[in-house]
Amino acid sequence: MRFALGALFAGIAMLASAGVHAPQARAQQPQVARVVVGGVTLEDSTAVASVTVLDAAGNPVTGLQQGSFTVQVDGRPAQVSAVSSGLDAALPLGVILTIDTSGSMAEDFRLEAAKQAVRPLVDSLQPDDRMALVIFANGVQTLVTPTSDKTQLTTFINALTPSGNTALYAATAQSAALAQALTQPRKAVVFLSDGEEFGNVSGGITREQALAAAAASNVPFFAIGIGQVDVPYLTALAQPAGGQLLTTANPQDLAALYTRIAERLRVQYTVRFPLPNDLDPGDHKVTITAGGITGEATFNVEGEVSTTAVAFEGLPGELREKTTVTLTNVTSTTRVTWAIDGTVLPSDTTRSIELDPYTFPAGGTHTLTAAYDPADPTKAATARFAVPALPSLLVSPTELPNLEPGDLVRIEVAAQPGVPVTAIYTVDGTEIERDTEAPYEVELPADYGSGDHQLTVTLEGAGQRSERSYQFEGPAGSSTNYGAYGIIALAALAVLAAAGYGGRVAFARYQNRDREVDLSGVAPALQEWARGRRGDEDPDSPTPAPLATSHQPPATGPWAALVVITAPPKADRPGARFDLKDDTELVGRGKFCSVRLKDRGVEDAHFVITREGQLHASTPSCHIEIDGQPARRAQVNPGALIKVGTTELRYESTQ
Repeated sequence: MRFALGALFAGIAMLASAGVHAPQARAQQPQVARVVVGGVTLEDSTAVASVTVLDAAGNPVTGLQQGSFTVQVDGRPAQVSAVSSGLDAALPLGVILTIDTSGSMAEDFRLEAAKQAVRPLVDSLQPDDRMALVIFANGVQTLVTPTSDKTQLTTFINALTPSGNTALYAATAQSAALAQALTQPRKAVVFLSDGEEFGNVSGGITREQALAAAAASNVPFFAIGIGQVDVPYLTALAQPAGGQLLTTANPQDLAALYTRIAERLRVQYTVRFPLPNDLDPGDHKVTITAGGITGEATFNVEGEVSTTAVAFEGLPGELREKTTVTLTNVTSTTRVTWAIDGTVLPSDTTRSIELDPYTFPAGGTHTLTAAYDPADPTKAATARFAVPALPSLLVSPTELPNLEPGDLVRIEVAAQPGVPVTAIYTVDGTEIERDTEAPYEVELPADYGSGDHQLTVTLEGAGQRSERSYQFEGPAGSSTNYGAYGIIALAALAVLAAAGYGGRVAFARYQNRDREVDLSGVAPALQEWARGRRGDEDPDSPTPAPLATSHQPPATGPWAALVVITAPPKADRPGARFDLKDDTELVGRGKFCSVRLKDRGVEDAHFVITREGQLHASTPSCHIEIDGQPARRAQVNPGALIKVGTTELRYESTQ
């Protein structure tokens, strides 16, 4: 089950609009009081309607089946072909998350409570879901455009700070416009505010214009009011498309309010029905009835309803490079189930897919299938393609602008399954190392003389050969230089900032103000964070979360040590001791790390540890065990055993 908030929130208390209370058990199915048709999208000759069914208390009515619904198009009966709900079907969801960040949100730590309350909603995003982040104070900003990147959303949410007034009307209009543009079959705006419109900060947008924009979007607004809010305005905002107003005076109730909204989003129904063949272009009305109550919506047909056969566009007979294949003659919102040689690809349900020849064995022919009607699995397009034997590729890095003696260079290799690859590293024509398996990496010797030098990486495999060269100078300069992987330190500290760890001493140690750091391939949120910390941030970009400042007195010596207990061959010898002196220490293989390990199973920046004993993994790929248990963050006690790669370290306190 995708986006399984139904299971996640099972048993959580339902809320009244003025507070929280436990629901009473129902002896029978509640009576339908309202049916809201939230929008209609077209998939080929099939219409897909998003429908919310509510009882008299505004709670969702669940358990309805296909026979519970009837449909009419322009007054003519239409046959319901399928009904599903968010609790039991893979249906994408689009959410505009709008948060008031005005100065009053600092009262009673309202904004901090809100940042915690939205996390379960963000964490439950699935690959086909999309969420945008909008904030408003003196103006309105779309910090994150619709995405399924939970890390990006969380980073920006954690960085929010309160200031300014309340552009309530402008925030409504911009949220409505973003929601209307979403292509997911189910969508909503989740709108939090703690005040009223202030002066003219909405740039001339009136109360009436804002409410009209929300109503025209036909997207439900779920309004959360905390403190002294404009209740009549938020009520009018929530009514048109079947949204809901929830209010509270206590910031601690916000988590439960967001939970109730999430529960509502998951029990929308999706009703599918074929369109009449003679439907003319233009606007049409659909009427959907459940439990004797009807709801209506309009949809637009741009051309004649067509049954033109679907086909593949961009699929070559022989696949030699990454290629995007598109299913034509279907709408852009059609959910496509892709399969290769009968194996379904679960992560891609749009009408386009990227095929990579390096994921297929050398030689052979494969079958690509695209099913485009969930109600009729027989509706599918099929084609065959071949994959020849291809040379191994050095994918990254494409360049190393700050390379210098002593740096660690890790390369990414693309090779077809089953093809052995050897990486040969030479400097100025002399071989210094070779690898026959991942990780492919080399540490440059530190004793090169002055002048220009050249590192060449040669890949050999299956009788084919490719190579790439990088220039560097020696000896290393006296100024601080973090090389091609300097950004990893920034990324690690960005993680710390989001978690509330870190220290100014440690940041100064890893920061590079004298040289432009290569940010290619780094997540957008971390790019913004890194630019801001180097002093060249975009003035319109959001302010990153500040690093926490340690309140410990200045160190007079090491406050702890990491002692090597076991390590692989050619790595650190058992008994080797690394003293921890700064408020925050970075552990990994990179040259910029204060504790630099030689184990090839260790990432360039693997984890950080603070004076207070807080340990945090630098990236999701960094695996850590503490006393035999996997961990991403933890409070480490003296004597604890920390395992990274195949190296085991003992944490010893000296204080």
